[in-house]
Amino acid sequence: MKLKFMTYHPLRDTLKQKDWMRLDKIMNGSADTSKATTEEFQAASDVFYDKIAAVSQTHLGVYTLQ
Repeated sequence: MKLKFMTYHPLRDTLKQKDWMRLDKIMNGSADTSKATTEEFQAASDVFYDKIAAVSQTHLGVYTLQ
């Protein structure tokens, strides 16, 4: 079974603080979208998804041993 949709975007580890600040300005509409790459948008989306999923989780993960 392929779980490509569950992968961790590698660019998340290489973006610097100034890159995250630039992406934040772009996503808030105060900067031009041409100042970021598609890969940077995908990495930011990956971070946002993880944050939203962590905040909205209603219970701790459960492991079932069989």
